[in-house]
Amino acid sequence: CRPEQAGVFSELFESVPDALLLVDATGRIVMANSHAAQLFGYPQNAFVDLHVEDLMPEGVRGGHHQQRATYMGNPRVRPMGASDQALIGQRSDGRQFPVEIALSPLSSPDGQPRYLASIRDISESLRARQAMVRTRYDALIAQVGQSALESADGNSVMENLPAQLAEVLGIEAVAIAFRRPDGDGVEVRSSFGLDDEWRGFLADSDHADGGFW
Repeated sequence: CRPEQAGVFSELFESVPDALLLVDATGRIVMANSHAAQLFGYPQNAFVDLHVEDLMPEGVRGGHHQQRATYMGNPRVRPMGASDQALIGQRSDGRQFPVEIALSPLSSPDGQPRYLASIRDISESLRARQAMVRTRYDALIAQVGQSALESADGNSVMENLPAQLAEVLGIEAVAIAFRRPDGDGVEVRSSFGLDDEWRGFLADSDHADGGFW
């Protein structure tokens, strides 16, 4: 690209508030902004000697090679870590933290593929979400306790609890199961969001240990 285009790209790259990494087809980092340096604890000019796997916990690096190859074989704009995915970054001092990532393929004038990774530390928002869930959960426990005191036999409390838990925890299905006295499998007392096949699966002693599902 022309010098003026390169200058505009560099300015935009640096002005974005998230950590940005530009990666080549081998996973090598070819460019990083100052926010990436602050987030991962590396000098900004040190990123060119790193691969993206160097910014992850050692235990996931091997598997990420294949994941990266799969993505690069079918590149597209892709958000990651915003739902139920657990993505972890690792700083230069070994400290780990949860992240959200957005991936985007870029066209390069030299014909070599490039990929842009926008990375955000979600430690604070994760803690806030956990605190919110905990508050709602505590309120539910208080409500369940009150209902149990007011219930004649407790059956209505047991029947309503799975749906209440699913709402508080933001999940699609909950089952309450107890191990049978003879130790042969479990008995599903109540459930929410599960069909008969799943309830039968949980009751199979080969798959269940009892408790909350």
